[in-house]
Amino acid sequence: MTDRCGEPGEGRAVDPDRTWISAILLVLLGAITLWGGVLRGRGLTDASLWLDEAVSVVHAQAILAHGIPRLTTGRISWDFFPMHYAMAGSLFLWPDVHGGSRLPSVLAGIALIPTMFLLALRVYRSRWSGVAAALTTAFLTIEIAWSRQARGYALLQLMMAIGFLSALETGRSRWVRYGVPTLCSLIAVGLHRAGYMLPLLLSGLWLLRWELDMSLARRVQGVVGGVLSALLVLALTYFLPGNSSLLHTLHDLGTASMPGYACAYGGYLVEQLGGLFLCALLVAPFVLVRDWRTGLPLIVAMTAYAYVLFFRNQLFAFRYLLPLVPFLILLGAGFPAMVRDIAMHFTKKGRAVAGALGMMLWVLAMLSSSWTVLPKSEWLLDFTSPQPNWKDAYTLILQRDASCNPEPHSIRTVSALPLFHDIYLGQSAGEKGYLPISHTGISGDVQWVAPYSAAKPIRNATDLVHSGGYILLDDFGLRMLANPDLKQLLSMTKPNAVIPGPFPVYIWLCDSLAKQSDEP
Repeated sequence: MTDRCGEPGEGRAVDPDRTWISAILLVLLGAITLWGGVLRGRGLTDASLWLDEAVSVVHAQAILAHGIPRLTTGRISWDFFPMHYAMAGSLFLWPDVHGGSRLPSVLAGIALIPTMFLLALRVYRSRWSGVAAALTTAFLTIEIAWSRQARGYALLQLMMAIGFLSALETGRSRWVRYGVPTLCSLIAVGLHRAGYMLPLLLSGLWLLRWELDMSLARRVQGVVGGVLSALLVLALTYFLPGNSSLLHTLHDLGTASMPGYACAYGGYLVEQLGGLFLCALLVAPFVLVRDWRTGLPLIVAMTAYAYVLFFRNQLFAFRYLLPLVPFLILLGAGFPAMVRDIAMHFTKKGRAVAGALGMMLWVLAMLSSSWTVLPKSEWLLDFTSPQPNWKDAYTLILQRDASCNPEPHSIRTVSALPLFHDIYLGQSAGEKGYLPISHTGISGDVQWVAPYSAAKPIRNATDLVHSGGYILLDDFGLRMLANPDLKQLLSMTKPNAVIPGPFPVYIWLCDSLAKQSDEP
């Protein structure tokens, strides 16, 4: 008899063939992880920061300066604080604002590759499925791109994968079965509200799998350990600072109701995963039949999060699908194991052949997804996560100002996102003005004061014209301006410079606006 994952049990001679296969598998996993790391780390400092990254960077810089995320506005913001503290430590070791802030995501994305291999191996007891999970995680475009961003999604995925894997290790110590998943749950919830999917999943696992222990004493220990762990997570998340707290999350779920984005989100998943998405849908009932104690909590947690995202979330962004992606990868990677198990109902001799056939069909599905093995320095995300080149925009201003102004710290900028002034010019450099905008586009949801920068609000055209210096806006900022007169004035005035790209940055001189406003 074999133990879990099909390895030789205790007391039996080691099979040389299995040892050889394990060695090959280890080398293959190492090669996949290494190249996945190259894809995630190459050219990390080249691309400009975009809005969400900049928000995380100013939090990390505040932690470096004060030990807590006290922003220049005086506000203390604990949003997504586990990632911001990781970024602060990384920036301390690597001060480059682009590389240092993105390094934690790169490391989390690399660690996710072998973790997904182990998770698929544990769930399906199939090496083919483990390799499939590692390959998908390493080379799927969406995974590579988001493992290069100064945001917490890659770390969130890693915490959920480790938490799930640890909870499945029924033969391990109570610390592994309950302590590690509980710690991962707390970190996941602190990283993002989507992290609540993990304690929901773990609660189901602990509830359904406790009876697998042989003795009554261990059954009681399992129930008590699971209940205490779940209560600890709920208690700590209730008092969690930031917008991930249980109280804030339940309040928003109770008040938010939208028509639903199921079609848009589903279309994006098909675009990114291709045939792997179909594989995941086919494998889901197979997992339920094969091991319902594991499959049922997984499917319930995924369905609950998908419902909240599709029908109870006001903001629409494809990045909110990222917490689901590792579990979809896990389900899709089970396709070779499903083909193997189906074939074994007809013959006991074709196990290896059936597994290889399932792997070949999975490869065809993988080829239909958005994947790559070629490294790039810049990775485009999607239109809900625009990436204007703010880095080149402020570099251009610095170069122009240096050629005509002997005082480099006298630069004046006006922007809907003045936090980029703080990052690329310095918080104490020159003066900055803020053009109030709505970040959501929802009527009445206007931020009249800059949320992340101590910038002077510009409320009307007169203040804008006389502010002096440079005006910087991307298409998003221009469309979301709260003052219609300012929007009309800027739309009618030709920019003095444009930073090209899929999401261009427009730069005006205030002198040009003054001339435009003086014309009849």
